[in-house]
Amino acid sequence: MVIPFTPGEVSGAVVFTYEDSTGQIQEVRKEFTLNVMEMPPMEEFPTDMPPIDDFNPQTGGIKGILKSKWLWISLVVIIGAIVGVVVYRKKKRAKEMGLDE
Repeated sequence: MVIPFTPGEVSGAVVFTYEDSTGQIQEVRKEFTLNVMEMPPMEEFPTDMPPIDDFNPQTGGIKGILKSKWLWISLVVIIGAIVGVVVYRKKKRAKEMGLDE
């Protein structure tokens, strides 16, 4: 990582040091040059944000989801399906056990 402090040309080198299969230490050096430009000025805060006075916590979030009738209808249907499958399997197993005896 290169972190320049002033704009302009910056030179440096990357050095890789490793041990080869014979046990000798090898070094590979690569020179580089970077041209650093000044960062363009950034806007501090966006101007198109809605004012904080329009915020209403009751219209969304977890409370809004829990008040949704479709959530509760879905949960009842899913739980009903699970209970139905469990009862069906128990009756099927009981019927199979009765036929084997």
